[in-house]
Amino acid sequence: MSKQPNNSHVVFQATRILYKAPLFSFIPTIRQDAKHRLWSVQFPTQKEKVFSYDDIEQCAVVVDEGNKEEVVHLRSRGIMNFLLNPQRVNEANALAHNGVKSLSLVIALKNTEQRLVIPFLSRITNKNSYAFKQAHSAAKKLEKEFDAMIQDAAMSTSSTTGTLDK
Repeated sequence: MSKQPNNSHVVFQATRILYKAPLFSFIPTIRQDAKHRLWSVQFPTQKEKVFSYDDIEQCAVVVDEGNKEEVVHLRSRGIMNFLLNPQRVNEANALAHNGVKSLSLVIALKNTEQRLVIPFLSRITNKNSYAFKQAHSAAKKLEKEFDAMIQDAAMSTSSTTGTLDK
């Protein structure tokens, strides 16, 4: 797939697929064009967005473990709370027993407040489950790829500024 990146004459040509989204998921497919130092993200039913390695400020895997104070409060109110909102109490119990609300990879882009959030898990999942371990492993692997792109951009910038100083 070829795409024209913003403000550039270089055509994006994927040389590698960093992450192939599972069928019927809302997770995007992420591709890389190592030759031109570009990467793209394509959420299902949306157009592909192309970025430069230089656009990445920071990348991190974020695990949302929920509000522990709310969990304690909901569990302490007993049967009345369960009758009023059984789903919320079930969620609180799951979170109290090694559960997490979500798992995402968050990519901060330079020169903007925009953050690209790639959801790997969006419902309560036990940390010991196979699903969590697989999703966490995939998110960490993708995080390493983005860290490598950040380093590549930093090396490119420092080598460019180094030659200007001489």
